[in-house]
Amino acid sequence: MSVPDELRRYVPRTDLYDSLELVHYHMPVEQPPATASYIIFKKGNKTYAKNGTYGHIEYEDTDTTTVIQNAINALTNGGKIFIKRGTYTGDGTNLAITNDKINIIGEGRDLVTLEKIPININGNSTLYNIKVSSLTLKGNGTGTALYATNTVNAIFENLRIYNWDYGINGESTSTKNFYFATIRNCRIHDATSCIYLKGVEGTNLANHNYIVECELGGNIAGKGTTNGVYIEHGQGNHIIRTHFGSMENAIRIPKANAANDITVKNCWFESLTNIFLNDGSIGTLRIKEFEGNVIASGITIFNNVLPKGTISQIIEGGSRSAPLEPNNDPVEGNVLWCKIPDGTSLTAGRNTFYFYAKWVNGYTSIIAVPYAYYPNEGTGGITVPFTIEARDYSGWAADRIRVDIIVGSDITLTSDLLFKLILKG
Repeated sequence: MSVPDELRRYVPRTDLYDSLELVHYHMPVEQPPATASYIIFKKGNKTYAKNGTYGHIEYEDTDTTTVIQNAINALTNGGKIFIKRGTYTGDGTNLAITNDKINIIGEGRDLVTLEKIPININGNSTLYNIKVSSLTLKGNGTGTALYATNTVNAIFENLRIYNWDYGINGESTSTKNFYFATIRNCRIHDATSCIYLKGVEGTNLANHNYIVECELGGNIAGKGTTNGVYIEHGQGNHIIRTHFGSMENAIRIPKANAANDITVKNCWFESLTNIFLNDGSIGTLRIKEFEGNVIASGITIFNNVLPKGTISQIIEGGSRSAPLEPNNDPVEGNVLWCKIPDGTSLTAGRNTFYFYAKWVNGYTSIIAVPYAYYPNEGTGGITVPFTIEARDYSGWAADRIRVDIIVGSDITLTSDLLFKLILKG
């Protein structure tokens, strides 16, 4: 006859450890409320998994990964594994999560470190409601800290991840999904790509994931950071209130049209080269929202990318004191300060000029707004009726805007004609 769980007591051999101490500190009398299925802790050179309900030790080994994996495997109907404070070192073998509703929770991000113990989430069927929280994943400079596929509604929060090729890699394959994940309050640095969202072109995208209140980038462990978020065939992803710094690229797209309907709101960008970088041939990035962001000077916003959509944040190309002149090098912005220089001769009728901007392709309308700040300043001294017309001239060049100045009679400008071009998609 088997012994009921509630009557079992398993204590490690006395030749290894003081069993009385284990009984006193780790048996049911000292148990917290049964909120965890297993409690992981270390003593000496061994790691233990204690049943969170009954208090007995079910698994023990000098190999931490084996102990935690055994606890995960026992949770066939989901459950919580709570890891107590300490540093747990592995040999690079993954912790494999293959069942629904598994939660791996540390005692605190700065209190629990899994060193060279990556996590792999991949079920035979779609996994729901996986959670990894409140611990540090430390690597040795290669590999992926946390990989997830065939996963919906996963939560990865309060994590520190560093010294890996990839911090968090969420992937949709031709047969498996990575949708609706939340990556929140994570500090990821010293990684080639802090977060990598990957899908399959035209079939199964990494869709509708949320990156919220994270801190991405930095060179603390010596590896450095190349990309904050790398999106390869994703759609509808959101990046909110996240800090990007000390890296090359905040958001990297490996080729044209590999990410669409992206939202970037209330983020902070500093000490980096590009916000959006497209590796392939120049292509359109369909933006759902880009607003409320703080951008340090000297950062290129769209490198090899032509955005289309709602960029409600005003990013000016040029300035009132240094506006663009016709045929100058392209500048970046969705509001362009432009001028026709003092002394330019205009003939009665239509006078055509071309301005160059990096954000032109795909805009359905471009509005020219003349600005006059003082009498005759900014109007070129034109005293006859005139109008300004502007439109995308991408049929000839993707970055060219045609501007027509229409005047009622021949005239020579006696001051700069200053105006803004507002680009709308």
